[in-house]
Amino acid sequence: MKVISIQENVGVPKYRQIIRSIEQSVVDGTLGKNDRLPSVNKVCMAFSISRDTVLLAYEILKKRGIVHAIPGKGYYIKSLEISVKEKVFLLFDELNTFKEDIYDALVKGKPMIEKYSKLIMIFPGFREPLGMRTGFENFCRDFTFNNEIIPEFADREIHYGDVYIIPNDRDLVRVIEQSKKQNLSLGSDFGIISYNDTPLKKVVENGITTISTDFSAMGKLLAEMVLSGKKKQVENRCELIVRNSL
Repeated sequence: MKVISIQENVGVPKYRQIIRSIEQSVVDGTLGKNDRLPSVNKVCMAFSISRDTVLLAYEILKKRGIVHAIPGKGYYIKSLEISVKEKVFLLFDELNTFKEDIYDALVKGKPMIEKYSKLIMIFPGFREPLGMRTGFENFCRDFTFNNEIIPEFADREIHYGDVYIIPNDRDLVRVIEQSKKQNLSLGSDFGIISYNDTPLKKVVENGITTISTDFSAMGKLLAEMVLSGKKKQVENRCELIVRNSL
């Protein structure tokens, strides 16, 4: 589709990409006054997006006076007077969203977490990002979960109804070893959420629930960028991978 371009995983909402594409098409002359825009259904089918997304973009363009709608016919370019401002921003070499990642992951797992009585984060604070702790605290506050943050496990007794959030794999081993000493059943007596998925975590204790980025997709994307020679900023979000331990 010549006048509209949408990219996945670029950190820009799709409705904004539609607006930006149409404005740019007007600026470069691809679209002229009274030209008809692609129909809402056509855009939906071309990019596999919802009608609401396309309608939101078109309505914003209407409010800006760039397009107008003719009932029963569609949307047309109304004005060519567009000022497209170039936004300049400072980009640091690393963008960490640990606070949002853990918060969103715990929200996704909330229906399963609710069967437990307490959330415990093992947070040594040496290499672990502070945002991870902040996101955990925000979730527990917003949803009134009983919680505790400890710097290390250190052969602590596991109580029925505890869920341990464990960034460090060494602590993961310690918690599992202690649970065996206490004869506790993982996934029913207590729970575990680990960080960073590995093949081993798919099989240990019939599966460890993890908060992890998709390393395979990340590697594929990096390879594509290298081969194409294109540079772009991509937000590589984490997700909750639910297994037996929760």
